[in-house]
Amino acid sequence: MKRQIESILITGVAILPLLAGAQQETSVETIQDVQGIIQDIVGWAQVFFYVIAVLFIILGAWDYLQSGGEAEKVKKAKERILYSLVAIGIAVVAGGVVSIVQNFVG
Repeated sequence: MKRQIESILITGVAILPLLAGAQQETSVETIQDVQGIIQDIVGWAQVFFYVIAVLFIILGAWDYLQSGGEAEKVKKAKERILYSLVAIGIAVVAGGVVSIVQNFVG
């Protein structure tokens, strides 16, 4: 039951920024328009990763504090925090890749 509540909460928080961004109208006429759309998508993906990662860091810290020294619970909490840091790293790299591609394309 706790897992289901966590999943619903995380999904709900993650979708909110996407709903706000879905109200934009865009038209594609030039290659710069396509680049702008891709940059917007990557930007929203970064926001999504950051929000989810921060929530998982908080949940991991909570699990760590509540573990009571049990080795299995401590391991699970550390893994959750590590995966969150990996998600943040992926979001940072995604933004860097977009910048590099834009520099090559012009």
